[in-house]
Amino acid sequence: MGMRHGIMFHHFHGGGYPVQQGSVGADELERMIEEAGKDLVSADKWLTGRGIICLSFDDMLKSQFEIALPVLRHYKLTAFWFVNTSGLEGNTKLPELYRMFRCGFSTMEKFYAAFEKEMVAVGIVDGIDNALREYDEDTYLKDFPFYTAADKKFRYLRDMVVKDKYYNIMDAMIESHGFKLEYDSTWMSGSDLNNLAADGHVIGLHSHNHPTTLGTLPIENQLEEYRKNVASLSRTLSCSETAVKRSMSHPCNSYTQATLGILCGMRIDMGFRSNMAPVENRTRWECPREDCANIKRNWT
Repeated sequence: MGMRHGIMFHHFHGGGYPVQQGSVGADELERMIEEAGKDLVSADKWLTGRGIICLSFDDMLKSQFEIALPVLRHYKLTAFWFVNTSGLEGNTKLPELYRMFRCGFSTMEKFYAAFEKEMVAVGIVDGIDNALREYDEDTYLKDFPFYTAADKKFRYLRDMVVKDKYYNIMDAMIESHGFKLEYDSTWMSGSDLNNLAADGHVIGLHSHNHPTTLGTLPIENQLEEYRKNVASLSRTLSCSETAVKRSMSHPCNSYTQATLGILCGMRIDMGFRSNMAPVENRTRWECPREDCANIKRNWT
């Protein structure tokens, strides 16, 4: 028997949703389900120890509901859906909105060049070369092979150099480019989540604000992220807090042993990582997941 794991999905294209970096179509989801065969089981069965593979969807994206859900219904499968709840409250600072802006450029490389230029223009760094002095392309995000060299460089600058000033840079760039963010079509609604729950899907936690480096936050801030996440999701689903503590996934795979201690103390049943890398003395909050992008890479 292979290692029990999930398959992780984010963006879907089709039905008005454009092809973008890392997105998957309904036909590709069907192929993954067919290839998994009998090893693939519904989320509730996977929770009880049956089967090897399950499906999971992060970030509460509307394209998942519109494109992926009909496929799951066809195969009579349920999945894990991990929700960052501030999107339910109209938060316009979530990374997904900035990703929409990035994907509006003709190529990712053009966006990355504009981002680096803005970093220097606003005085965050004296120069990109200085900002990258401790950057090692070979080791940074090495467990995520689908990232290009340019992707990894951008994520290092965003998460390790710019940090909380990222919002300022992106807001300035969005304003200067006259970009209009279509907030309402980005995320599922509370009604969508209730429809998923009614179909038997497992709705889980993904922090409240989806910080990209959650594991670096002070413990009290991490705890607040998950407390708000639990409270907001239980209100949305009109259920007990215990019901939404069955599962979670780590945003951007950012966590520490202290984070795991928080999950334990909150009595969250289990959690998922964002890759298949081996973990010594793996806990029940570190179940592996294969990114669907890696599966697609193996088709070519």
